[in-house]
Amino acid sequence: MAPPYTIGAFTSTVAAILNVKRPLRCRRHRLIVFTRYPSPGETKSRLTPGLGDKGAALAQLCMTNKAMREAGQLQKRRPGDVSVEVRYVGGSADDVRYWLGRRRDLDFWWSIQEGKDLGHKMANAFNDAFMDGTESVVLIGSDIPALTTDVLEEAFSTLESTQEENTCVIGPAKDGGYYLIGLNRHTGTNNIDELFQEIAWGTNSVLQQQIQAAEQLGIHCHLLPFRLQDVDTKDDLDEFELRTGISRHELLAPSWTVIIPVLNEAKNVKSAIDSAMQVRIRPQVLGHVDSIIWMTSARRAVQMNTGVEHASGDYLLFLHADTRLPSSWQRVAHRTLCRPGVSMGAFQFGLKDASAEESSISSDSWWFRLQMRFLVWNANLKSTRFELPYGDQAFFMTKRQFLEVGGFPEFLLLEDVKMVALMKQHGHVAIAEGHPVLTSDRKWRQHGYFQVTARNICVMLAYKLGVHPDTLAGWYYSPVRRSTATDNPSVPS
Repeated sequence: MAPPYTIGAFTSTVAAILNVKRPLRCRRHRLIVFTRYPSPGETKSRLTPGLGDKGAALAQLCMTNKAMREAGQLQKRRPGDVSVEVRYVGGSADDVRYWLGRRRDLDFWWSIQEGKDLGHKMANAFNDAFMDGTESVVLIGSDIPALTTDVLEEAFSTLESTQEENTCVIGPAKDGGYYLIGLNRHTGTNNIDELFQEIAWGTNSVLQQQIQAAEQLGIHCHLLPFRLQDVDTKDDLDEFELRTGISRHELLAPSWTVIIPVLNEAKNVKSAIDSAMQVRIRPQVLGHVDSIIWMTSARRAVQMNTGVEHASGDYLLFLHADTRLPSSWQRVAHRTLCRPGVSMGAFQFGLKDASAEESSISSDSWWFRLQMRFLVWNANLKSTRFELPYGDQAFFMTKRQFLEVGGFPEFLLLEDVKMVALMKQHGHVAIAEGHPVLTSDRKWRQHGYFQVTARNICVMLAYKLGVHPDTLAGWYYSPVRRSTATDNPSVPS
């Protein structure tokens, strides 16, 4: 019996004739990733004895992210030919949108797994894909960190070579189950609802039962030559560490490296270090500060990138010498980065009175105090609503994420603005809840609120119009301002 002709199939045919890029849902091949929203206590419960609830959820998040990166690589190999759909359970619609909505490394969409059990959910996923006119569909789980683009390529190639046969392709797992199953359109129109029924999911006989169910329906199974291991229990954590490069220690108690760029800031750097190290006396704080590095260079970006080269911590925090961290910074920063969808974090912005360091009596006018309150309000509004923090707010991220975006661009100016833009291509730039960092208000005392604000606005407008930051630095660091050359115009105005 010929397969039904759908709107999706018609769209694919027209696209092929016209040689144009197909709409995402109507591409010839589809990869479906089954996963679960990584909520502590609800995800990978069998990993909890080895990692705890939060560690298990982080492991799930890391494995799903790796599966999606491999999917993105497959799309690069087959441009315009493969769509990716993430089918999930758990989490609210807003949670999932925050988690997945900012990714730019692959073309995909997401939907809820529908069905009373795993078999029905898988059947529904295949049926929906074939109704869209897809020619071949591969479905994978998200807990196989050894899964690579080559494995996915092999699965689709097998299906392409058997388009007119009742065929499925299966990736066998070491525990007796399987991590991948694929069907072509010809197979998908015949008894697909029966293919995944009466399977004892979660047992070591799943693979054998699936093969028997397929053969009873007249479907020939091709086993991929890659027998991979999934990560379900604490005994599988060695496999997780090997394939992801993430140690269980990082999941349980990550270490931090604090990097402080320094130029003409000798009197401030000790206080900055003290604010970073104060968590050592707080045993309830997760993890520890592994090292603090301070670097001296005319280019702040060079300082920070060089500091990362020497960093031994799993997580990085970049602290300006005239900024002080809150006492709870480590716990709050870690909690911020654990939220699915966050690529980088920063703290709320606050000011400390530079005059108080010299005198306990404040002589500030009400007008100056009002300007500073507006400055703080405006900076935090831009940070929280538009995800536009600046370097004074102490950026923090995993070392892996820092290396993935290539580090700070080594500009003379606005390196923090560019870093935020890079990170927003990979996820959200989140602002930590709780107490703010405190940055010295000295530049506003020296030059006045309106002068500093006007200069910063002009710099940002010129940058948006295409003027290179090094060119802008030649104007910004004019001879008149040599005495305060460490000021960065990217401070919120």
